Amino acid sequence: MSAQPTLEEIHAAIPGLGNLEYKDRGTFKLVYRFAGSNGPQALKLIEVPTSVGPGQDLESYVAELTGRVRRELDALKKCVGAALVRLGDIQLAEYSIAGRRYIAYSEEFLDGQSLIRVIQDANFGGATASQLAQLIIAGMGTIEALWHHGYIHRDIKPENVIATNDALRPYVFLDLGVAYSVIEPSLTTNKAEKWGTFPYMAPEVFHPTFRQFIDYKSDIYSLGVTAFIFASRRHPILEHANYEQGVALSMILMKKALPLVSLRSNLPLPLCRIIDGMLFKKQALRRGDIANMTAELKGYL
Repeated sequence: MSAQPTLEEIHAAIPGLGNLEYKDRGTFKLVYRFAGSNGPQALKLIEVPTSVGPGQDLESYVAELTGRVRRELDALKKCVGAALVRLGDIQLAEYSIAGRRYIAYSEEFLDGQSLIRVIQDANFGGATASQLAQLIIAGMGTIEALWHHGYIHRDIKPENVIATNDALRPYVFLDLGVAYSVIEPSLTTNKAEKWGTFPYMAPEVFHPTFRQFIDYKSDIYSLGVTAFIFASRRHPILEHANYEQGVALSMILMKKALPLVSLRSNLPLPLCRIIDGMLFKKQALRRGDIANMTAELKGYL
């Protein structure tokens, strides 16, 4: 990503952005807050690259990038749920800002902080039973809404969850940028490439022909890892983040997840077992009975 455009340069290209302010910068996106028609919104800017690495085709890469953004927005239009971020006023379009190409769109701006920042707070000692239940119920609702239309989120992790100040929507899930559709044609030009965030990816995602195997239970695994870390502040399998990738992959595929109760004995055992059941290696054994799990979890609210 090249130099960040100034607020004046963005205003010149996209008029009508009241009270525009810079908020964050991710791997691919710049995020700004502005005053929308129904409250604060998040402007997302994705720079279109002018070159790619050796062996890559620029035209194909740009087509894949644009296709992923379009899929993300299509999924958000179809999959309505309280715990899924909502679209804003600015429809997907390409803009020239300070002589550079950007893809832009907007979503609601959520008042709160990312779950990873909550977890990393030195004063945070681990989620309560109620917080864990709220998170998993919100995540299950999101997974179910996406799967109803053939989508898999594929990147559920604490960085993509906002802990809000809204009692009706305590946790909201973001970023469908690498969402997978079991109905639509694949967007990935490199078929060996596996999208997602390594420590949160389900074991079946690493299979050479993973597209034949992944389904909504792959998202349930990622949600289980997220909930486990929210509860204990550590990964259920990887003790630290410094493993060589081959070693880490072997552990994800072979090493059994720690039982949550071994780290949080003060949590109700049935709740710990729900989270443990989301982390089984084999999809057939992994809990996927969303309605029953939700009913069980409501007892901890």
